[in-house]
Amino acid sequence: GEYTTLVEAFQAVPDPRKRRGQRYPWWLLLTLIAAAMLSGQQHGRGIGQWVHEHTDELREALGWMGQRLPSEATLRRAAREVDLGALEPCLAAIAIAAAPERMAGVAIDGKALRGVGAHGRAEHLVGLVRHDGRILTQVAVAEKSNEITAAPRLLAGRDLTGMVITV
Repeated sequence: GEYTTLVEAFQAVPDPRKRRGQRYPWWLLLTLIAAAMLSGQQHGRGIGQWVHEHTDELREALGWMGQRLPSEATLRRAAREVDLGALEPCLAAIAIAAAPERMAGVAIDGKALRGVGAHGRAEHLVGLVRHDGRILTQVAVAEKSNEITAAPRLLAGRDLTGMVITV
């Protein structure tokens, strides 16, 4: 099915826990973990701390009327118990529903030109290339440079609406 919110998608993920001792709905645990991870937290301690620091905003945004939000230990256990096989289709469905109808794939890719080193110094280019092979633009970079330094120049002033950019 299609979902309109991440919470709806998480409500469709089966709860692997036994009924006894459940204090929080499964969708709430998954939503809190996802929100913390989307905010840059990658480990259990960081996820727990982020949830604790944003308790008021999370309670309001999620409409949670319970006494408190789950602890770090509860969030860690939930993350260990997630059935990734059941989670992935729900997340894929919401990603498809949220994506524009047509998205263009574009890559930022660096290449060293072959054969030019024999006639002078080597030339290195970084280009913005559509996934169908068309080169949109490219810039020369220093030999020891890379895509990271060239990316801002390639993307400056370009409308990126509906584009998926890979590096």
